[in-house]
This record gives sequence, C-alpha cells and structure tokens, in this order.
Amino acid sequence: MKTSGYIAVMKRGGIVNPDIVLAEAKRAGIKLSLGCALLEQESAGGKNVWGNDRAPNGGTSGWGWDEVTGRAYRAYLKRRGSTGRGGMQGVGPCQLTWYEFQNRADKLGGCWIPENSIRVGFGHLASLIGQYGYSEGVERYNGVGRKEYSRSVRAKAEKWHDLLAEASTEADDPKPSEPYPELEFGERGSKVERLQEGLNARAKQRDLWSVKVDGVYGPESHGLAIEVVYRLGVYEKRIRGGVLSAYAHELVVQPAKRNEVQLDREKKRAKEDKATGGAPRIVRAPFKTRAVFRGVGPETRVTTHYSGGPRARNLDEAIRLSKQHHSWHLSKGWGGDSYHYNIPDSGEILLTRPVSQKGAGVAGQNSGNIHINFYCTTGDRPTRAQIETAKWLIANAHTSAMPRSHRTDRDLRKADIRGHRSWPSQSTGCPGHFTPQNLGLRR
Repeated sequence: MKTSGYIAVMKRGGIVNPDIVLAEAKRAGIKLSLGCALLEQESAGGKNVWGNDRAPNGGTSGWGWDEVTGRAYRAYLKRRGSTGRGGMQGVGPCQLTWYEFQNRADKLGGCWIPENSIRVGFGHLASLIGQYGYSEGVERYNGVGRKEYSRSVRAKAEKWHDLLAEASTEADDPKPSEPYPELEFGERGSKVERLQEGLNARAKQRDLWSVKVDGVYGPESHGLAIEVVYRLGVYEKRIRGGVLSAYAHELVVQPAKRNEVQLDREKKRAKEDKATGGAPRIVRAPFKTRAVFRGVGPETRVTTHYSGGPRARNLDEAIRLSKQHHSWHLSKGWGGDSYHYNIPDSGEILLTRPVSQKGAGVAGQNSGNIHINFYCTTGDRPTRAQIETAKWLIANAHTSAMPRSHRTDRDLRKADIRGHRSWPSQSTGCPGHFTPQNLGLRR
C-alpha cells in the first residue's frame, strides 16, 4: 500500500493533517479508517478547534469551534484549574475534554498542538477498545456511553474503510493520455462521441439502456456513465456532481485497463444487483390526502421523481419522510403528499395519494399522470430492490394485486412514462438517476 495513496484519499475526504493522522493511527495500533472516522465525528475531519460543552459554571461555554491557540489554551487552563473544577472543554482534533487527557497532551508539548491531541486521543481509543471491545470501546470514548455515538463512528469507519481500500491502486489516478479529459455538462466534440460509443458498448454487454451518440455530454450521457462506471467496478467517487473524471472516462472507453481491485468489485456488484423476484410488500401511509384538484382522469402518463433529500433505507424511514412531505405539500395547498406511490431502498411500496386524486408533481402536466417517488437526490443510483419494485408496480398497478384505492384503470405499461424533467417546460434535475430508462421501465 502506498503512503501517498492513503494521504491523497484522506485529503479528498476532508481529513486535516493526513500525514500526522496516518502516523498516529499506526503508533496507537488502531485502523486508519477508525482514526479518520473519529476525527470526522469529533472535529469535522481533524480541525484544531474548541468544543462547545456547557460547563456547570458556564465558565468555558461559548468557545465552540474557534481555533485552539496556545494563548487561548493557557487562558482556558487558568479557568479550568488543575483538576477541572473550573469547567472542562473539548480541545483539538480529538476533542480531549477530561483534564487528565489534556495534561497528557501538555506533557507532549502542548494540548493546542494537533499532533499531541491526536496522539492522546488515538491512544485512549485504542485502550478502550482493548479493554471493552470494539463497539463498547468506541461508545465509551464519548464519555457518556451513548450507543448512537458508537453507531455513528462505526458507520463512518466502514465508509473510510472503503475509501482507503482504493489507496494502493486508485488514489493517485494514473494520468490518462490526451484523449480522455474530464467531462462536465455541456462539453461537446469527438471525444464525447467516443465516450458515448463506449458507454453504449458497455451498456449493451450489461443489458442496460443506450444514449444518443450526438457529441454532447448532457444529463442522459452522465446518467448512463454513473451506471456503467458502477458496473465496471470503478470507485463511485470518480463520477460525482455532474463531472466524469478523466480516469473514469478512460476506463469506460478502455475497460481492459482496469486493475484487479476493480475487476473483483465488478463481480461483487453484479452479485449484489442480481434480481430476487417476487411481489413487494405494500403498505398504506398513516395519513390521508385531500382531493383539492379535479380527478386524474384516464391514466395515460407516469412520472418518476426523486424527493431531493435523504434516502429512505427502509420502510420506517420512508414513512417518516412521507410524513414530512405530506406536511409540506399541505402547506402548499396541494391536499397533502402529491405522490401516489413511494419506494424506499428496501423495495416496499408506500401508498400515499389514491390514484383517483390528481397530484401536483409536474407543473401543468398532472392530468392522467401517476406519480412514483424515490427517496434520493442527484447522483444517487437506484438499488436493485427499487428497480424490481418499480418494474413490478408498472406491470401490476391495474391488477387485483393492488388495493382498490391505488389500483389504476389502465395498464401503465402502455402509458407515456417519463422522468419529471422530461415533460415540457420543466426546470429541474428530478428524477436524477431514477429515470424510466435507468429503472428499466422504458428503453
């Protein structure tokens, strides 16, 4: 594993002083992924800042997130006292709060120096894990034993593990030859045409949709690029925020240049994306919408949407988010949640607005239109469960498999199925990557 690769990944992920973090994690004997997670949790990646704990006497409250300097720290020590009776406050990247830990960092040369804070913090975390095990050890680092703190740090550690796994082969991207520039929306020319040809070739091999070869890098090309890059086993961060990196560009056109890590990841992702079959679970939302518009009329259209917010990983999260949408849409005078069907990552169907009630999902285009919502935002790709459920819903919405209130009169497979932005006069990025083509609803 290349040290420079790890440092490059940490820099991209927002870790401050990554060289120090790497050295101190090794010294303490903790995984680098856990060290990065702790810093992300405590100080937004290792910023040398004060905490914002409210001490009993109020004496040290209000420092929150100011930079820790030697002068400010010495003033704090006078108030804190030798045993912390004057009130203790989190200090530095690891937010050392207990006076003994601060004193330990002072003996190293000063608690206000990031390296000393990190050394003491990582060492303390290693000691707790050795004594109590991984989960409880992380929990006890917080000092108050909050299980949600441990879950949060451990989730971040899993994320960092995946990020750092790229370090030996992908952190320092090989510089592509001239034909493979970074691409953004609006780029034109023969290089875009070649990319589009490559996308279509890779898509055909994987039973995906295709894009028009017109030499313009737009949302449709970018959407297919997201899926192809994922299917090729390339690290997902290579294509984010409307930009296709030069490295990902090259691998789309010349997939034979992929390394072993990417080839293994391709196999793993193919296995994860394998269809499971079967009808999804169907659940009614715990609220009722009002019919404030005319009826939908004959169902001749279907629109896919994203919520523009966080993902719903399961049904419980979907219900919580739908309650928020319901309240928001009520405030806009739409009679509540404007979507007819909602699909979380786990693949259930959450029924909200009855199909007899017209929604307000697409400005000027809601007559005969059935709205399907996915909890996600720009750049998110659908889960296999969401794809399967969307296909099942389109094929079965008119059958007795659906409750009467949400059973359409017409077969939606014969409808005009579009993503929100594809209807006339719409200025939106919705539904992001959850287009009918991406979901396999329309080729």
